[in-house]
Amino acid sequence: RAAQFGRWKICATLIEKGARADFTTPNGKNCAFYMEQAAEAVQKYGAPETQADFARLKALVEKRK
Repeated sequence: RAAQFGRWKICATLIEKGARADFTTPNGKNCAFYMEQAAEAVQKYGAPETQADFARLKALVEKRK
């Protein structure tokens, strides 16, 4: 749910604490799906803190593939 609502810092923290980066919901969506949808907006309009949290999460998700 954190990814669905763009809570990138929470997502990163959960993954660091052992949550599965590849977890897929019953409707077939996962963290990477929501990140892909939000990437352009985060880059264009996100605060520096948001961009940093997003980059941190992206590195974690890619590492866990």
